[in-house]
Amino acid sequence: MVTGTQPTIGVLALQGDVAEHLRALGEVGARGCLVRRPGELDAVDGLIIPGGESTTMWKLAEIFELAEPLRKRIGGGMPAFGSCAGMIMLASQLADTASARPRCAAVSLFAPLRAVEGTPCETPQSQGIAAIHRE
Repeated sequence: MVTGTQPTIGVLALQGDVAEHLRALGEVGARGCLVRRPGELDAVDGLIIPGGESTTMWKLAEIFELAEPLRKRIGGGMPAFGSCAGMIMLASQLADTASARPRCAAVSLFAPLRAVEGTPCETPQSQGIAAIHRE
């Protein structure tokens, strides 16, 4: 973890809206960096998991040996923010495959990071994840 006065915020840069999140961090004066490997994850104080395609992101996290380091850092309390596919990855549970949309194949392939209590769900008006449902 980085020490100093300004935290370094990583953007998981495996796939998705990476450039948009880096630009937004810069616009508010935050120090942002790309995270593609475990060593890069070790160097950040917080993480943004962008929107994109969750199955692809999970597969690449496994290929680049980031899945377990992500679980450990986030489980250990590192702040994390997820948008759309990022929220799917951060969820404590996922909808079952029978009710999930076909493009959400990650539901059956990967265990979520369990950082946010609840299940991502879609609203009838949305094309993507719109909310977290808590029972």
